[in-house]
Amino acid sequence: MVMWELVLSAGLGVVVGFAMGLWGRRWVDAAKSAGAQIETPSEGKAEGEAVADQYFVLPEPPRAILRATVEEVDELRRLYERIGFSPIVEDEVQNTLRALRASIVVEIPDYDAFLEALTEAQEQMHRLPDDDEVADDAREDLREAEAVLDHLWRHRNTPSAIREQLADAPIDRPLPFIERVPVARGGAVHWRTPVRVDVLRKHPDDPSVFQQRLDHLAKLVRTADFERPESAEADLRSAIERLRESLHDETLYVPTLLERLGEAAEAWLTASSPSAARTKKTALDEFVLSVCRLNAARPRLLDDSGRRPAVPASVVRRYRKRVLRRVRTYVHTSWMHTQWLTDGFLEHLLTAEMLEASGDLRTRLAAVVREVHHRTYDPPETMRRLRAGDDELVQSLAFALLRLRSEAASVPAE
Repeated sequence: MVMWELVLSAGLGVVVGFAMGLWGRRWVDAAKSAGAQIETPSEGKAEGEAVADQYFVLPEPPRAILRATVEEVDELRRLYERIGFSPIVEDEVQNTLRALRASIVVEIPDYDAFLEALTEAQEQMHRLPDDDEVADDAREDLREAEAVLDHLWRHRNTPSAIREQLADAPIDRPLPFIERVPVARGGAVHWRTPVRVDVLRKHPDDPSVFQQRLDHLAKLVRTADFERPESAEADLRSAIERLRESLHDETLYVPTLLERLGEAAEAWLTASSPSAARTKKTALDEFVLSVCRLNAARPRLLDDSGRRPAVPASVVRRYRKRVLRRVRTYVHTSWMHTQWLTDGFLEHLLTAEMLEASGDLRTRLAAVVREVHHRTYDPPETMRRLRAGDDELVQSLAFALLRLRSEAASVPAE
């Protein structure tokens, strides 16, 4: 039975701390981790632009696309590591943490002891202020917490229904006053998860698989190709070892240890990453995904023969606008220059030019675009071919990209 470290005073500050800290954060985090990509037109956007944006929707969530691209393109992987990050390692860490959390099951060792704890929790909940005394932004979260306890209370004489409810979200819906302990610190009341809980046991469904996942996480930390402070690495190793100990100590409260592991992993992933490095990572993510979105749009703008199918003019304008906006920044961002990004932007810039060209220029552009698409072009020769013909012009940014590509080709590979 969990022993309270103090008697909770029924004050408004406690309610807000409880509601926001316990429920609000959990539900917001759940929404963020869903990973679904939704490209919703901004309010007031013209209907034509909204239709055009649908052409650029990625076939998978951005995080999955980013990881797959970096795994495939070595120069992108090296660039991320050079600025102190790795989408591959980050994704592996997050996937492992999610798998660890998803493996937790619930057991009630002593049902009578659990009912006693549930009775006390129900009494504590009823002592909280009425709705009209609670801030609007905390009211819904408080009702959700109360609903969970009420549901359990109504089914207290049906153990199977209780276990089913607890198993529905063993990590994300901790029971107030049972799995969240009020603690006085600095004259205020805070909620924290306990180290041990006797009336509930939340543990891995398969300890051996759980152990393997912890080993995998430890290996990721040990073999990562970027440096991190020893203190951050030691803290993460300690959190992993603490979870290993939980496999042999039934009273240790695993959700608390998993929470600690997640915090240590996040600290390790971002340790010694100054704001400038984080800004670079965000920019690089955006530019890689920009090329991927343009890649998704291109087959919808051109058929197999390179001819333009019947698409709205707004789509072509949107395509060109996206390309030009990114290329203008890219050519002046020297640390980001890689052959993959340069070729990608060059292909799409020339495709945008081709979609609006006619006659001989269109024919020449179509031939160049095919070579760039297959990455079989020669930059100096391509510049010569694009300059042929005095009466028509190609966007000057194309030549800036070709110069970057030519300079990159003259530098020995790492």
